[in-house]
Amino acid sequence: MQGLKTQETLSFKNYWEIVQAKASSSDSIFFLDAGDGRSITIGNVEAEDVYGYLIPKAISKKFEALWISECDLEEYGKYYTLAKWTLHEGNILVDFRSF
Repeated sequence: MQGLKTQETLSFKNYWEIVQAKASSSDSIFFLDAGDGRSITIGNVEAEDVYGYLIPKAISKKFEALWISECDLEEYGKYYTLAKWTLHEGNILVDFRSF
């Protein structure tokens, strides 16, 4: 699954689809770095606030190659973002918060 390096549960992958749909709405792809620990499970979706890189699709191939090989990503620091979930009328929503 794009933006993930590790094996994840099906319920987290369901959440990841929500994250990537939100990223796609700004013509970007979100690449996971770390979890924040604030989590919730609603039905078959396991959500967690996560940190990572919200990368414009135009440069995502170059970034992904560096990210997968765990190269220095310092030049992409401006894209480092928190993907924070909220619950609205029983639905999990995601917003991105830059630093």
